[in-house]
Amino acid sequence: MNEREICIVGAGRHARANIYPSILLAGGEVAAVATRNAGRSRQTLERWGFPEGRAYGDYREMLAQEGCSRVAVITQGESAPAIVRDCLRAGKSVLVEKPLGFGEEEARQIEAERRGDRQLMVAFMKRYAPVYRRLKDCLSRGELGGPCSVQAAFAVDASAFCRTDRDFFFAVAIHYLDLLRYLMGEVEEVSAVCSGGKGRSYALTLRFASGAVGSLSLENRSAWTRETEWVCVTCEEGFVAARDLCELRLHRSAASPRPWADVSEGDCLWTPGMGPASGTERDLWLRGFAGEVEHFFRCCEAGEEPLTSGRDNILTARLCEQALAALEG
Repeated sequence: MNEREICIVGAGRHARANIYPSILLAGGEVAAVATRNAGRSRQTLERWGFPEGRAYGDYREMLAQEGCSRVAVITQGESAPAIVRDCLRAGKSVLVEKPLGFGEEEARQIEAERRGDRQLMVAFMKRYAPVYRRLKDCLSRGELGGPCSVQAAFAVDASAFCRTDRDFFFAVAIHYLDLLRYLMGEVEEVSAVCSGGKGRSYALTLRFASGAVGSLSLENRSAWTRETEWVCVTCEEGFVAARDLCELRLHRSAASPRPWADVSEGDCLWTPGMGPASGTERDLWLRGFAGEVEHFFRCCEAGEEPLTSGRDNILTARLCEQALAALEG
């Protein structure tokens, strides 16, 4: 038996595009798939090279019959919390797409269902993207001195599935609020404003417990069918900036009164080494999907709490609620 055996609930677009291939990259083996249609579950198993896997039309039946200790819940909308609760009650370790709970209280209730040494991990893939992991490492090591501020922006057209501010914050903005917590620490104060029209634009300001400040600009408009993202942290001795997940620039300032006269000041630029021949593997690693699946398997094997655990997710859900309250206030 493959030590990285896993059962999966869901076979939608996101699951097919990102999670199934990431499981293959991590050396995983899909033991069973559950969707609302057993025939579709069978097609999914065969499509990804697991013809001996079991197909189910109801996830409850899968939980009752499968001895596999790990389940990935890759479903959309408000069905996930109930499915995750059932998986945890069945004694499984669970990897689940965000949001895990539409608010702090629901997130807390779901985490309380976790049993023993089983793991509960929320798939905040931004934390596993190489550019953000290197950015975090730079801050943790103090390579440029202490962080003073952060500016971040994300623009996308999510109007097809985000009809309200709450939809957008728990389906999209939650990734960036979670990422800023990861990079800068906990947020003590948040304020927010927005503009309407055909879509929504949001501007948030944040004050962190460390004393650093930040701004987050978010767009949900048809102007941004080509999504883009950018994060820049200003430190005491320079800055480090990530753009569109494939560029990281570290700038070290110089104490010299004439930095142009020597090489004491300059930039270090990182870009991914994988070329076109890497196919979709490049995208899965750069966006963090392959990294999050690998992390889940390793945490289950070692009995360690994941970086994006259910417990940590409670704080991200709380921050989403605080941002929404600031918009309404």
